Amino acid sequence: PGHADAPAHAGPGAAAATSEEVDQHEPRSSGRAVLALNAAVFGGYVGYSIQAASGSADERLVYPLVALGTGVGLGAAMLVADEWDVSVGNAWFLSAGLWWPTTSGLLLAARYDVPKEDRYVYGVVAGTGGVALAVAAMSLTDIKDGDAAIAHSGGVLGMGLGGLTQLFVDGSTGKTPIGGMGYGAALGTLGAGVLATQIDAKASRVLLVDLGATLGALTGAAAGSPLLLVDEQESKSRTRAWLGGIFAGTVLGAGIGYWTTRKSDGKSQALLPALPYAIATPDARGTRFEAGMLGRF
Repeated sequence: PGHADAPAHAGPGAAAATSEEVDQHEPRSSGRAVLALNAAVFGGYVGYSIQAASGSADERLVYPLVALGTGVGLGAAMLVADEWDVSVGNAWFLSAGLWWPTTSGLLLAARYDVPKEDRYVYGVVAGTGGVALAVAAMSLTDIKDGDAAIAHSGGVLGMGLGGLTQLFVDGSTGKTPIGGMGYGAALGTLGAGVLATQIDAKASRVLLVDLGATLGALTGAAAGSPLLLVDEQESKSRTRAWLGGIFAGTVLGAGIGYWTTRKSDGKSQALLPALPYAIATPDARGTRFEAGMLGRF
């Protein structure tokens, strides 16, 4: 009889443990809201693109088409979320495959002087292709929040570094580098999307690496700014040196951010004991460069 009563006494504890285990899991399609928001906005954009591509100058068609596209996008997102289990990471990964290729398509269309009424269609085609690639990646591996952060990071850094590359080639900062930004956004998102399927990284670590890259770019720009103050006339060599410093600072900052956030034996590593620095100071004889390490040794 004692053995028969044991399961009854263990019942409340087992039920509590089961309840805690269930609460630890995300509900089905927890990324429904994120997916719906992005799909609705893109649907409205598609509606506007259709109106622009038609060549009609009647503005009364804009709002009905935008409203129709928004409704279709929202309804499609709800159907997808009901049919498949879409996590928050999945939804943000899809948004990276949607918006960065769309941005790339618009920038490249402007770069190659595509008629204004047709430029939006380029964005729609590029965004649709990006979503198709994102879905293909999701079908091959489990996508998490960190993977989505990597994809968005690739789009941002790719667009920035692509623009820097075009400015470096031109040797001038007088024009917005829309072509380089367009190619950079596309290649950065594609490369980061592939990388996200191969590594496992936390979203917080990706953000810290992005912060390191941003601070590195600002440091490179500040250190090389004296190159632009020598005289009022722009020099291609000095401009390229300044842009090269920004590029190098971005890569170095991202590397430092990656190195300082790595883990060993389950514990985060301490910050670097020393950091490099570089200063360019103009004087009567030219520009004097100073570089070294600053920190604890």
